[in-house]
Amino acid sequence: MVCGALVVVLGGGAAAAAPTGTDEAAGSWRWHAPARCPDEAVVRDRLARALGPEVEAPEVDATVSVDADGRFHADVILRGAWGETTRRLDSPTCDTLADAVVLLAAVSANAAAGTPEPTPLAVPEPEPEPPGDADGGAEGSSVRPEPVPAERSPVVDTDARPPVPEPEPPAASLRGLARLEGRAGAGSLPTVDLGAAATLGLAHRRFRVELSGAGWLPRERTVAADARVRVSLWTVELRGCGALHPTAWLVVLPCAGLDVGVLRGEGRGEALVERRVAQQPWAAVELTPAASVRLHPRVGLWVSASAVVPLRRLGFALGGAPDDAHRVTPVVGRGAAGVEIHFPWVGAGRSRNE
Repeated sequence: MVCGALVVVLGGGAAAAAPTGTDEAAGSWRWHAPARCPDEAVVRDRLARALGPEVEAPEVDATVSVDADGRFHADVILRGAWGETTRRLDSPTCDTLADAVVLLAAVSANAAAGTPEPTPLAVPEPEPEPPGDADGGAEGSSVRPEPVPAERSPVVDTDARPPVPEPEPPAASLRGLARLEGRAGAGSLPTVDLGAAATLGLAHRRFRVELSGAGWLPRERTVAADARVRVSLWTVELRGCGALHPTAWLVVLPCAGLDVGVLRGEGRGEALVERRVAQQPWAAVELTPAASVRLHPRVGLWVSASAVVPLRRLGFALGGAPDDAHRVTPVVGRGAAGVEIHFPWVGAGRSRNE
C-alpha cells in the first residue's frame, strides 16, 4: 500500500510539471529581426513543435541582420542545462535562417534532455542449500531470500555538451551582374552622342570587373551645300572598379577602363563625286565615377559619368571640302543610367539554400 501510494504521488507531480502551451514550450525567447522576417510568435511556435515531449526549452537570444549583398545573418546565444552556446548562422533568406535557429535550439535541448539508461546490478546466483535431515526439518530446508538490488541513479556527465549543428560555411560574396543602360554625351560624333550599352560582370563586396558592348546612333553633319558626313561608333569596353559602401543601399564605384572599337564615316550628298565609306580603329582610356543604388537585394539603379580620352586623333574629310568633315575632340564626355541585376555566380561556392 505504501509503494502504490508513492507511485501515484510521483505520477501526479510529473503531470503537473509538464508544459501545456506553446509559450511554456518555447522557453525564454528574444527574436530581433527585420520586418520581412518571420515574427517572434511564428518562430516560437516552430520551436514548440520541434521540441521533444517533456523537453525543457532552452533560453534563446537571436539577433538577425542583413548585409549589403542581401544575405541574412543571425547571432544566436543558447542557454540551458549544458551551459551557454554561441553560434553565427547565415542564409540567403530570413525564413530558412529562422528554421536554422529553431533547429539549433531544438537539437541542443533534446540532446541535453536525453540520459543514459541505468545499468542493472548483477544478481548473484543463490548458494546451494546445505544437506538437511532426512525428515526434511525446518532448519535444513530453509531458503535464502534473493538479494534485492539497490536502486542506482544514472550517472550523467555534467561536463558533456549537447551536439549542435555546425552552421553552413558562408557563401562567397562573388556575384554575377547584368546591366542595360542608356548613354548620352558629346565629342565622339557630330552634334550630340546618343547610344546604349549592355554589360556583364562580376561583383565582389570590394571590387567589380565589367565587360560592356556599346553602340552609338549615327549622327550627321553638313559640311557644304549638298555634302554631309554620317558618323557612327561601336565599342567594346573593359573596366575595373573599386567598391565603397557608405550605406547598405548605396555602392560608390570609382572605375577605370579601356575602350576599343570602330569609328565609321560615310560621305553623302549630290556634291560628292562618289559615295565613300571609311573606318578608323578606336582606342581610348576612360575614367568613370559611378554609383549603384540598391532597390532590391538583386536589383540596382546604375548612374555614371565618364571622361574618355582617345589614344590617337581621329576624324574624316570629304574630297574638295576645305575643312575636316568631322574631328573627334581630345576628351569625350559621357553620362549613363540603367538598371542592373545581380545573380549568384555559379563558380563561387554557394550555399545549398541559395
